[in-house]
Parts: sequence; C-alpha cells; structure tokens
Amino acid sequence: MYFDLAASHAPKKNNFSEFSWAYLHLPLVVSIAGVGAAMLNLIEHSTEDSFMSARYLLIGAAFVAIISISLILRTIQTPEEHQRIHKVSGRVTIISALAILPLAFLNISTILFLAILNVIMLAPIFFGIRIWIKEQTTNKG
Repeated sequence: MYFDLAASHAPKKNNFSEFSWAYLHLPLVVSIAGVGAAMLNLIEHSTEDSFMSARYLLIGAAFVAIISISLILRTIQTPEEHQRIHKVSGRVTIISALAILPLAFLNISTILFLAILNVIMLAPIFFGIRIWIKEQTTNKG
C-alpha cells in the first residue's frame, strides 16, 4: 500500500505535515519488523502454544502499519488528478485496519487466517485501481 499510494509523494509544505510525515514512518518501520517476526513465528510454531501470540503480534503490527500508512496519506501532496484515488484509498485503508482487529477472535486455520488478512490488506489497492480504471475510461469517452 505504501509504495502504491504514498512513496512517490513529498509531504505538504507546512511544518506539521513535514514533522508528521517524518515521524509516522517510525511506527510503520517498527510494525513491518513486527509483521516479519510474527510471520516467522506463525510458520515455525503453528502447532505450539505461542501460535496465538504470533497471531496477535501479526494483527497488531498489521493494524499499526495500515494506520500509519493512512495517516501518512493525509500529510502528502497529491496532484489534482490523483486526489480522488487517494481520498478513497485513505478511507478504505482505515476500514481495512479496523477489519483486521476481529481476526484476533476467530479460531481458524493459519492458511485461512493469512488469506483473510491478505484480502483485507489488499482492499485499498483494489479500490484505488477500480477508481483509476473508471477515471481512465471516462477521460477517453
């Protein structure tokens, strides 16, 4: 999500946005490390007692990463033609983060858990692509 929506844009030209943009990357980077650690533990210890703690770590880290990305989206400069995509993707990103939290209460297999998590995390990209395609077809016609 980050590289599709935010990476190629500079922060807005005000102190608050620049400060926020810089410091919102800290929880993003830490949560990416948390996702990596959780994935390693899920794969290695999927049948042990630490299995649920690895799930909780993955859910928490993914939640923090997605919220960080949605907040970073609010601090960047976006060209006029991309405003709608960024606005919708930002909203869907927050909804995706909130949709991840109930996964902590589901007693499902690891494969199903990871599949659901991936679908939820890809929702902002799907909606962004959908809007982009609509805009491309309306601009041509």
